[in-house]
This record gives sequence, structure tokens and C-alpha cells, in this order.
Amino acid sequence: MFKDIDNLSGYGADSPFAKVVSLNGKISAVDLEDSRCMTMYHHVEEMCKVPYRYFKEFEGKYESINGSVEVKKYLLFVRDLELGVVTNIDRMGEILWQKNLYKGNRQRVGNGMRTILARTLFDRTKKEILDGRAIDTLYSIYK
Repeated sequence: MFKDIDNLSGYGADSPFAKVVSLNGKISAVDLEDSRCMTMYHHVEEMCKVPYRYFKEFEGKYESINGSVEVKKYLLFVRDLELGVVTNIDRMGEILWQKNLYKGNRQRVGNGMRTILARTLFDRTKKEILDGRAIDTLYSIYK
């Protein structure tokens, strides 16, 4: 299912993140705040083509499952440092808690484990972006 993914973009429509959303898999985190574990938000940002990130190309050696090695180019949808963009996603996590979309325990409570359906996280985060609240929930500007 995942072994045949040959994605160009780390967070794009061809990425493992997109596959998890398409399968409506569960995302789980254990005893960490969102800013330390929820990379899925960046997939949503790329799919929404947010203006505070841009594609940066990286090149490196890639070893396939059969052991062949080649140089490949990849894209990553990175934050625009020149604009002073700083990832600040803990507020988005708080929205997910307030809307009862996370299931389980907050960090440092019980086992600290929480889960959320990938599609649920995607749709709710997309809503924040489309409603113009990404600056309040996913990033900040510091200059």
C-alpha cells in the first residue's frame, strides 16, 4: 500500500499523507503537543496552496526497495522565512479538542494518547484555512 509510493512532494497529493487521508486512517500521538508531532497539517496547507509557504527543491540519493540507488529531486512545501513565518499549530490542536474531534487524553493526562481520523483533521484544518484563520491557528509572523 505504501511501499509503491513514489512521491515528488513530501506533503502533496502523491504523498503518504494523502494516502492516509484517502484511507481515512487514524492519526495518533502519545504525550506530545501538536507542534511536536502533527506534520499532517502541512499536507493540508499544501493541498490548499497557502500563500505563506512555497515549494523548495531538494536533491539526494534514493535507494529503492530492490537496492538500486539513484539521485532524485523532491519538493517540500516550506514556510516563507523571509516573511517571518513561524509554524504555530498548537492553536489548531486546541480547536480539535474543543470540537471533540480528538479522542483520548491530552498530553500529560493518563497515557497522553489521542487519536483523530485523518479525514476529520484534514477537513477541519482546511476549514480554518479557507475561512481565513490560518494565521490564528497554523502560523504566526515574527519579524
